[in-house]
Amino acid sequence: MHRKKKIPTQAFKNSRTKESFKRKRKQIIITTKHWRN
Repeated sequence: MHRKKKIPTQAFKNSRTKESFKRKRKQIIITTKHWRN
């Protein structure tokens, strides 16, 4: 029987939060640029 490789939930969560954090940071930078103009 083929079993899927189990990903550690912690690592998965960490990667998810990192991605969302990057996105949020980008958005914040964009908004600050708009606000300054």
